[in-house]
This record gives sequence, C-alpha cells and structure tokens, in this order.
Amino acid sequence: METSIDSRGSKEARSRRHLPKTRTGCGTCKIRRVKCGEEKPHCRRCITFGSICDGYEHVNRKYQTGRPKCKTIRALQPKSSQVIKNPFATQFQNEKESWYFDKFCSKTSYEILPDFKSQALRQMLLQASQEDLSIRHIVAALGALDETNEHMPPFPKSNRTQPRHQLDALEQYSIALKHMKKASLSGKQEFRLVMLGCLAIICFEAWNGNHTLAVQQITVGLKIIHAHLREILADRARILGQPSLGTDKIIEADLLRAFAGLDVYAPCDPLKPVTGPFIFDEDSNQYLPEPTNVFELEGKDILARMPEYFECIEDAQFYGQALKVQTIRFLATHRAHACRPSNEFHINEWWGPWDKVSQFTIAMHSNICDAIFQWNLAFQPLWKKLKSGSCSTRLPAIKVNLQTRCLSIALLVSGIEDEEGFDIYTKDFQDITNFAEYVLDNTKSTGHNFILESNIVHPLLLVAHKCRDMTIRRRAIALMFKYPLREVVWDGMFCGKLGQWIMDLEEQYLNEAHVPGWARIRGITVFRDARADRVTLRCTQKTSSESEEVTRCCVMYECGSLSFQRMSTSMNDVGSQKLPP
Repeated sequence: METSIDSRGSKEARSRRHLPKTRTGCGTCKIRRVKCGEEKPHCRRCITFGSICDGYEHVNRKYQTGRPKCKTIRALQPKSSQVIKNPFATQFQNEKESWYFDKFCSKTSYEILPDFKSQALRQMLLQASQEDLSIRHIVAALGALDETNEHMPPFPKSNRTQPRHQLDALEQYSIALKHMKKASLSGKQEFRLVMLGCLAIICFEAWNGNHTLAVQQITVGLKIIHAHLREILADRARILGQPSLGTDKIIEADLLRAFAGLDVYAPCDPLKPVTGPFIFDEDSNQYLPEPTNVFELEGKDILARMPEYFECIEDAQFYGQALKVQTIRFLATHRAHACRPSNEFHINEWWGPWDKVSQFTIAMHSNICDAIFQWNLAFQPLWKKLKSGSCSTRLPAIKVNLQTRCLSIALLVSGIEDEEGFDIYTKDFQDITNFAEYVLDNTKSTGHNFILESNIVHPLLLVAHKCRDMTIRRRAIALMFKYPLREVVWDGMFCGKLGQWIMDLEEQYLNEAHVPGWARIRGITVFRDARADRVTLRCTQKTSSESEEVTRCCVMYECGSLSFQRMSTSMNDVGSQKLPP
C-alpha cells in the first residue's frame, strides 16, 4: 500500500516540460494556432487538411538579419487653421466648391449614374476630377444641382427666383465649359477624359431640363466614339461588354456601356433625327447607309452569339441592352422624319406603315424579331428562379423583362396602320404596369429622382398612349404623377400630362367603355419653344367614323423645366383657324 501511495504522489509532482514558443510556422498554422511541421515550400498539415498554406514570408520579413531599425521622431507640423474634409479640398477655390464636390462623392454619384455592378464608372469620374479641372468643376455643379432639387418644392411658382444653389451650379458649370473649351483648343485631350466630360455634361443638361442640348451632347459623344473606332477595337475592348464576356478593360467598357445605353436617344435629336446606321445626305435628299455605328455593328455580333439559356441576370441585361440598341435603331431609321422642324420630335414615331419596304427592311425586321424570341426563351428559366427570390434579386429581373416587353410590342406593331392592332397586347400592357408599379414601390426615393438611364417612364407612356383599357391606362398615368421621375430625356411629370391629354381626347368618344378605332389619335408631335417657355403638342384625330382628320393642339406652359403649371387646349381643322379653348 505504501508503495502505491508513493507512486501516485510522484505522478502528481510531475509537470509538463516547458519549451520556448515557436514563431517560425507558416502563416496558416499561426492563424489556426496549431503546430506546424515547417515543411517547405508548403507544410504537410495544410496539405493534409486541404488548406491553402500562406508560406513563411512573414517570418523572413520579421526575423531578417541586419542592423535594427532606429525609431525616428517625426517633427510636429504647425496646426492648420482649416479642417480639410476630403483630399480634394485644397484643389478648390473655396469651401463652397469643396462642399458641393463632397456631396457628389458621398450621395449624388450613387443615385444618378447607371447602376453597373463594378461601380467603375463612378470611380473613374472621381479620379478624373483630380487631374482635370473642367471635370472637377462640373462634378461640383452636379452636387450643387442636387442640393437645389432637395430644397425645391415639387411644383415651384412660375415667378420664383432662382435659389442660391442653382446659381452656384450654373456658375460652376460655366467655369467647367471654359476649361473644356481651352483644353479642346490645345488638341491634347485624352480620350477617356473627353468622354467623361461629355457624360457629365449630359447629366447636367438632362437634369436641368435642357433635353435638346442633352441629346445633342449624346450625339457629340457618339461621334467621338466613332472617330476613335480603330483605337477602341485595337485595344480589344468590347463596346457593350462586361468581364464575364471577355472584356479586357473593365473601366473603358463601363464608360462605353453608358454611351451604349444613351445611343437610343440619338434619334430623338430634332436637329439630326438619325445618326446611324443611316445618315441623311442633304445632296441626294435621302438616307444612306453609315457602317461606322459602333454599337449597331457590335450589337449584331453579340446577338448572333446569344446563349440558349442565361446563367445570371448580368448576361440577360447585357444581351437585352444589345437588343434595345438594335430595335430602337431600326425603328428610328424607318420611321425618321427628314423635314422635321427644329425643337420638334415625335412620340412613339415608329407607328404606322413603312414609307419604303425593301428586302433589307423585311430581313432586318425578321432578324430582330427572332432575336427577341430567342431572348425570351433564354430568359424564362432564369425568370422563374429570380421572381420568387428576394426583392434585391427580383428588381433587376423585372426591369429587364419590362424593357423587352416594350421592345417586342413596338417592333411587332411597327408596320400596322390600324390602331386597334394594339388591343391584342392588353395583357402585356397590364404586366408592364404591374412591373413598373413594383419597381417604383420598392425603389428608394431620392430628393431629385433623376437617373442617367431609362427603365420606367417610357414604358408607362407607351401604356398611356397605346392601351385603351380604361383601368390599366389610368393606373399608368397615376404612377407617372405619383413618382415624377426624370430618366435622361424622359420627364415623368410631362409624360403623365401627355397621357392625360391623350386619354381625354379619345375617351370623349367612348362607346360602351370602348374607344372606337376611328377615334384613336395619330402622330403626336412635341414642339418646344424655349423663348416663350412653353411646349405645344399636336396630333390628328377624327371626330366621327366618316369625318376627315383634324389637328388637335395642346399648349403646356413651363416653369423652368418640364413642371407645367397650366394648360390650354384647342382644336382646329387642318388649315383653319383655332377655336377658343
């Protein structure tokens, strides 16, 4: 018994041998706090457990031989009397410019630029503002314009003086234009800086309500891109591309992708209705092929490579954007008005029989219809998956589905003469309205409601114009008034009033809740008189099934932009005097 007690006591007295803590293991084992075998180049423990061995670089850096580094005491700097809020503050003339710039960096740039996943466009614009004085001032102007809209009521009075922030925005914008003019005269401008400056000008003019100038600037940007076509293709950067489809330069691709989205507005330019793929030759008084339209040419190649199924929403958006460019370009080319007056453009001008039907026109129409059909087939499996997901995954899918529905209707009905041909698309109009309402209800509202891409306003205007179902049409108009968005050149408040005017004209001839075919209006034109501060709408309509068409006229008086305060309407026969309103 004594022997057993002594042996047990000796075990309790025994202690574990202490060894110095090792600090030479690999980085992975050090983080996991396990013993490392220190095999090189990768330890055996990491290989056994399938981990990625970080190696021993941290050991070499920490225990490298040589003289120990001497600690240096940094000299104290004199205390600054001014607090620098951001790294660009010292590059501005005063604190006010810096404040507007900071507002654009922290808020405005996230809300008005296209929602690209990489966010490279925003980063590139901010980086360019550091090296280019003109972009820096126009960015500050956009920040001041954002501040203006936050403090401006939805319906400002017509005699209201310009607020201080708006005057600051105009001042910064004028300074930016002076620097741009000086840089253009030097002839030493980088392509990227020129395109970023052009994009910033488009933002400012469209946001400020100068739609004609915005569209003209879009055309200028497209011309610059066409002039640098060889340089772009030499860099192998896809114009509409994205990283998953082989883009070599992501930043340039996002910049050009933004202009690809704006390309569809070029036909709206009242001074030059068509920029490609056809141009108007004044000598021969006809449209001639223009093969240098970058987005048109690459769009055809992209649609030819469309997969059988879309694996992600980015691919659906990518091919949907190429489809949009092809469709809008086709409709603008074959429905263009060569003798259009200045400051006049047509609403949904693709309606009606084609002026000239050639084999080329028929083949092109058939190819785009096939591409839309193929896109819908490729999108359906992804749509079934995403529409039951969360709101963040459902929103982009609804937007691209909404866009393609509108393109399909516009293309399929582009050659008909009877307005009743739109009635078979009532179910599609209902889906478009439902989609738009979901997007608007689930999108965070901003103080200005301006964005440099179009998703909602034009589809709702299409429903208000072409859908004769009373309930659906009223819902679309109500949404434009409830959410007064401004998407590039499409002003939601103006489009809502336009839809209201169309509905009132047609529904005065209702027959058992149905608008007869003869009572449906044709050919809406919008003429903007900037000097008189008003917009004049015109269309043609019959007063009975046997009557000739008369011209309807509506004058909308503006307040600075497209927020109209009062309306006066009149009707006159073609060539006769106006009747009293």
